Amino acid sequence: MENILLNDQEAERALEMEYNITGCLLMDTERTLKTIRNLISAEDFQNDTCRAIYLASLDLYSSGKPLDYGLIQDRAIELGYSIDLGISRQVRLCYTTTANAEANARNMHKESQNRQAAAVGLELAYRQISPLEGAGKLQEILKKQNYSAASPEEMANELADYLFREDSEPPFLSTGYCTLDNIFSGGFVHGGLYVFAARTNVGKTNIAINISERVAAQGKHVLYFSLEMPRKDINIRRIGILKGLNTAKVKNKMYIDDEKKGLQIMQALNTISERRIRIYDIPATLDEIEREVRCYDDLDLIVIDHIGIIAPVGEMAKMGPYQLMTNISHRLKRLALSTGTPILALCQLNREVEKQNREPILSDLRDSGAIEEDSDAVCLMHRESLGWPEEQRPKANEPDTIKFLIKKNRHGATGSTTMEYYGINSRITEEVQNK
Repeated sequence: MENILLNDQEAERALEMEYNITGCLLMDTERTLKTIRNLISAEDFQNDTCRAIYLASLDLYSSGKPLDYGLIQDRAIELGYSIDLGISRQVRLCYTTTANAEANARNMHKESQNRQAAAVGLELAYRQISPLEGAGKLQEILKKQNYSAASPEEMANELADYLFREDSEPPFLSTGYCTLDNIFSGGFVHGGLYVFAARTNVGKTNIAINISERVAAQGKHVLYFSLEMPRKDINIRRIGILKGLNTAKVKNKMYIDDEKKGLQIMQALNTISERRIRIYDIPATLDEIEREVRCYDDLDLIVIDHIGIIAPVGEMAKMGPYQLMTNISHRLKRLALSTGTPILALCQLNREVEKQNREPILSDLRDSGAIEEDSDAVCLMHRESLGWPEEQRPKANEPDTIKFLIKKNRHGATGSTTMEYYGINSRITEEVQNK
């Protein structure tokens, strides 16, 4: 689609730049690669033969093998790339000097960016994608505009800056829980997708609220999508978490005549007014979620409670459960990457876990294997006591044990940890509270 956006003169100029750079690669490979490899990528080439020569040159160079015209062509064929020998001869005729290779590479990359952006515009014009999908694609293109592979020296300096400067920004967001942070190698990475999954009543929403509260307490900005619970109920649970109050009594206004408890509620409300947690509490489609997210440029955490009730519309409404969940999972990962903001998404597990009262496994994720593939980490939650007879379960004011099983972790090892769960006030803590 990108090619049809060029007029004849533009197409000729773009091809001339590609031929010039490819000619330099064939005639003076090592010097040309040192000049251009941090300025362009394979996707910047429109011509298949030119792209193949570039990729073959990189492969030989990285392997420390000899570089010449014949070896490059042979290597390209070995790698399965398409080589037009007529074009290969023609690009060698375009070689004059490597002096202009850098300028040509920069212009070629810029033209590639323009073509990609114009192609998105064409998709929008023909309504092949939604405006929000278009915005996401454009944002990804812009993020790549000044990006290039770093040299060893640049990487070493960057790492030294991170390791030895106290004020450098960490590459992760602390969850507020030391045990979870340790397993996640520091917390949620920027642009990561983290799925917390459990059966009903295990505590998915409560862990999401507790993490949100602890993140906001660090001065961070949280956007919480509560797709089935009104924000009033979320904030009542926040009061319970902040002050240890019985959330049912707070909701039923049973503390109106209790001066001490009333003061605690007012203190909690003051904290809620100061902490930057925004709650979106109406049913939403993926497009509406993405539109809301892109209204802010300073988000530190996005929470979605939960992905199983994201409203399907348009073509998504025609999808089966597996295809629908796969689409949602891909879109959420793309949203996290394009915004650079970690997403904490809650997910329902299959009923078999509840029926058998066993610890969940990854295959219990409901309706899709894509969730496991797209996620940076998957945490499965389990409360064994829910399978016990009613009389044997902990009372509402007694701590219950909730187990967090990290079954996938792209940035570290898998593992598990247990915490104390207090249903009476929605708190989930790493230490037993004195009651």
